[in-house]
Amino acid sequence: MNTPRPNPHMSPDQIDHFWSRVDQCGQDECWEWQAYHDSNGYGWLSINNASYFAHRIAYFLTYQELTHTLCHTLCHTCDNPPCCNPMHLVEGSMKDNSHDMVLKGRSARGETHSRAKLTENDVRQIRSSTRTNAEEAKRHGVSRPQISCIRSRKYWKHI
Repeated sequence: MNTPRPNPHMSPDQIDHFWSRVDQCGQDECWEWQAYHDSNGYGWLSINNASYFAHRIAYFLTYQELTHTLCHTLCHTCDNPPCCNPMHLVEGSMKDNSHDMVLKGRSARGETHSRAKLTENDVRQIRSSTRTNAEEAKRHGVSRPQISCIRSRKYWKHI
């Protein structure tokens, strides 16, 4: 699905249809999207033959703009992907959104990373071992530079 800016010329019927799919349960609460969600939990809808994130439509309808200077990223301050409450959305760059994710501990790291070949126990063993980087690399099926970065705590800093 593409993520173009919402069409500023939504008809009143389209606007009513959109808001009818948002559970506006309380001013400070998350307003969850009640229709289609993608695999990450974000609400989607189609308007004028284009697909959009529901939270972007909510933001646009409320504030009537998305800044052109940013990468059109909206950050959920509530960390709830289906939320469409405009008070829970702030504009930012993709870098801002990634930084927020890391600060809040929502980024995959260590064993939870989809490409991880090592476990936390492997990392502890590597750091306590007296074997060479080449020997450890061969033993664990990773590269020598990776072993060096693990030992210098450039990788797996949280262990």
